[in-house]
Amino acid sequence: MMRRREFFQVVAIGIFGHRSLSGPSRDVACPVLGVLHWVYSPGGPAMTALTGGLRELGYVDGQNMTLIYRSAERGPDPLPALATELAQRNVSVLYAIGPGAVRAATQVTSTVPIVAMDLESDPVASG
Repeated sequence: MMRRREFFQVVAIGIFGHRSLSGPSRDVACPVLGVLHWVYSPGGPAMTALTGGLRELGYVDGQNMTLIYRSAERGPDPLPALATELAQRNVSVLYAIGPGAVRAATQVTSTVPIVAMDLESDPVASG
């Protein structure tokens, strides 16, 4: 099982490419992380862990990166439209939380890197 720091290094590599994980580069445009979840909870454990982990690596929303959150709130039906919106905003990486969000993300883009957090199914087996 991947440890917390390793997970956020994977997310950072997805966002920032092959750049150094020792901290942000001043000569690179501000990357954008799109977060897709069917229930958005800004103070919840998933988002707190994400922002905390990125902060440990030197990345802070609004300073040297941008986080864009989209959530369906009441169920999975709006997820494909929300994933499309994030992909059209040219996010650097799409962080999909939950099986519905992962499915929606993979259906709308094959060019944006997707970091999947799905504890309910097997995203690799699902394609």
